[in-house]
Amino acid sequence: MGQTTAIVLALLSALGQPGRSLPASSQPAGESRLETAKERRVRPAALNAQQLADHYNLIKGNNTPEARRFGATRLLETATADAIARLTELLSARPGDLAAQTAICEAVADSNAPSRDLIPALLALLGDKRSLLNDAVTNALLRFETRDVVQHLSPIASDASIDLDKRLAAINALGAMGDNLAAIEALMGLLNDPSQTVQAFALNACRVGTNLDFADGDAALAWWKENQNVTDLDWLKMRNDQRAILLRKAANESVALTTRLVAAYRESYHKTSEAERPRRLLSLLQDAVPAVRLLGIDLVNDLITDRKDIPQETKLRLTELLTDPNSAVRLAATKIIGDLRLPGAFATMSRAVMQESDPTVRVAQVNAIGRLDDPAAIGLLFERLHDDVPAVVGEAALSLARASRRPESAKLAPSDQIAAIPKAFADRYSEIRPNQDDLRVQFLTAMATIGDARFRSVFRSEMNAPQSIRTRRAAIAGLAAFGDNDAADAIRANLGDPEPEIRLAAAESMAKCGRRRGDLGALAERLNQTTEPDANVRQRAWASYLQIAAQLPPEEQIKVSDEFDRPTDKVAQRRRLEILKPLATDTRPAGAPGGKSAPAKFEQLPKSRKAEVLERMADAQWNLGEFATSSASFEQAMALLEESAGPRFVQLATRCIAARLKAHEDAPALQRLRELLDQSKSDAAAAGALIATVFNEIRHRTESAGEAAMFADAINLIEATKATLAAGPVPVDEQIKSALRDVTERRGAMVDKLLASLSTEDDAESRLLTFPRETVITRLHDRLKSSTNIQNNDAQTDERLIQLARKLAPNWVGFARDSSPEERAAALEKLLNAAATKAANSSSLTRPTADASSAKTAADAVAP
Repeated sequence: MGQTTAIVLALLSALGQPGRSLPASSQPAGESRLETAKERRVRPAALNAQQLADHYNLIKGNNTPEARRFGATRLLETATADAIARLTELLSARPGDLAAQTAICEAVADSNAPSRDLIPALLALLGDKRSLLNDAVTNALLRFETRDVVQHLSPIASDASIDLDKRLAAINALGAMGDNLAAIEALMGLLNDPSQTVQAFALNACRVGTNLDFADGDAALAWWKENQNVTDLDWLKMRNDQRAILLRKAANESVALTTRLVAAYRESYHKTSEAERPRRLLSLLQDAVPAVRLLGIDLVNDLITDRKDIPQETKLRLTELLTDPNSAVRLAATKIIGDLRLPGAFATMSRAVMQESDPTVRVAQVNAIGRLDDPAAIGLLFERLHDDVPAVVGEAALSLARASRRPESAKLAPSDQIAAIPKAFADRYSEIRPNQDDLRVQFLTAMATIGDARFRSVFRSEMNAPQSIRTRRAAIAGLAAFGDNDAADAIRANLGDPEPEIRLAAAESMAKCGRRRGDLGALAERLNQTTEPDANVRQRAWASYLQIAAQLPPEEQIKVSDEFDRPTDKVAQRRRLEILKPLATDTRPAGAPGGKSAPAKFEQLPKSRKAEVLERMADAQWNLGEFATSSASFEQAMALLEESAGPRFVQLATRCIAARLKAHEDAPALQRLRELLDQSKSDAAAAGALIATVFNEIRHRTESAGEAAMFADAINLIEATKATLAAGPVPVDEQIKSALRDVTERRGAMVDKLLASLSTEDDAESRLLTFPRETVITRLHDRLKSSTNIQNNDAQTDERLIQLARKLAPNWVGFARDSSPEERAAALEKLLNAAATKAANSSSLTRPTADASSAKTAADAVAP
């Protein structure tokens, strides 16, 4: 017994410490505990009698499950008659040792070719009521040749004299052996068993064995009738297809469960108090599930976005994740470290990039290395210029370019390393193969960042056909980065290229290097649809045009804007305005000799010229229909004139008033008119011109009116003008009366027109209801009265007129078609009286957008 205990202790010690050998009494010299099963099959262990006894005692003694399984495994590997007999003895013992029997079953399930002599003892355990043993027995039986086991299980499952628990265990085992058609055949035979319980277990086993969800036994039997003659090979193919489906389903379920787990962890984190979050975040970064570690990194990114401090422990853990087994985690950790520019991360990052197998991660690592403040970073990036992955090479070039342009580059690396970058680029660029277009573009982009003069020839050669469009675009952008006339002259030639993308690139790049009127002329050809069919090119060409124009001297800018002075062309007027606006609002100091700042461009102009610029802006705004802003621009121009009563001032003032009236800012316009009239009391001509502006607008509104609100708008302006100019320097009474008469007559004519079309136009009645009630009733009364016999009129028209009259005068009862002339006359008189009664308090049935009382007063002033 003491010897057995020693063996157990030594065995357990060896199990807990990888690499240590077992005692000599339990394994041959030279055999490692870590040998694979295949090696053990090739060279079975030879056990003497003492060793057999020791392993038997490991199984039978009061030992851990691991020790018991080890003993059973060694006996199974020996496979001698004595070893099998000892295992059979333990399996067949009644009452049996549950732990020993379970250990043997698990060892059998893990073995590759267990002895068939164990099958009877295992079958005898079927139906055992002790927990977990039935599953262990089934798993053990699956390790044997299925046909051998099935021929033993079938009689057990079908024999009604056998204990039901044993039969049911046999049925479950048959279901687990669905790869063998004989097992399926045996189960199908049990679907008609007298025992309802057996039928139910058999149906469930059929579902497990076939991976099909049969609705009932009849469905299973019908399926079997169609498939019972398939070959074993075809059945295995079917089973493999079924397993593939199940694996995909399991994978999808795993993804869904992981997603839910991550969502739950995220919600839990956000519910955690601020004080506890660092600890919680660290636990997420240390989680065994990669998706949860990714969540932790994502939450760190949130902290960066919110500009919150990252705990030092979290930073250290992020550095450890650079070598995480999961590539997605490594990628995310690398990006975060690049964002944080963690001090001390370079050492780990440099080791990681040397052993990284995922190209995507390596690209991110090189990017992050270029952002770290470590003197050794430049040297490592030089090495990556010769990486075997082109994307890594390109990223190394970009990182080197960024590093060389950083203000602290002198601290980052020795000056000779920084100076060596352009030559290294030129040498490596010459090695790029024709099919490596992505790499070529990355290098051209990096070269543009550095801006070394030796790259100019490279850009010039690569910006033309037959290079790819992407290469040409990158070369054009690179050449434009020099920002001089030489670059502009070369790029201008590409504005007419057949490829829209090249024209777009050239138009974009001209903004970086264009400085002259000639550059504007070249871009102007890309502005019109007739010469440039691509809308994107036209838009980009105009943006560059504006940028170049804004750099010209003020007088040149004015001349450029005048080229777009085409009053009927709104596109041209918009462009004219966009050129002038930057000039009028330019507050940027222009560089002057000696480093002193000069006044803004607009301030360099004399006042009269400033007024002209603002007048041009106002004119463009007027042509665009932006009357309110146009008025403001005219006001600014007026303020710059030295004479506030001269012809030029009056011209601007009249246009300013006209613009405000066009914008329907009637009250401010008339107030400003009053102020200007007060300023020019001695100038009758100026006063007349200003007043004429108002009456011109009244005439325009009257002539263009077609709806009640528009007539009301004109009448309101007349009334407001009358009030404003009552005591003015120029009498306007006759003009007011004439204007009121004109608008009233036109309004009446429109009412008559609508009454005439009442039965033919669907919206005539609704439009009539918006006019003043008394006006419509009066016209309607005249129309009904004009007929001496209503029976001679169009019945439908007259009925519509009467219905409309009742809506306008709800208390009027109307009259019937067979009424006498006297009755009709009396009714119409009452209608006219109703109109007079309602005239004093016009309601919502008049004009909804106008002042009804003022409109009535104006109408009364000229009414017959």
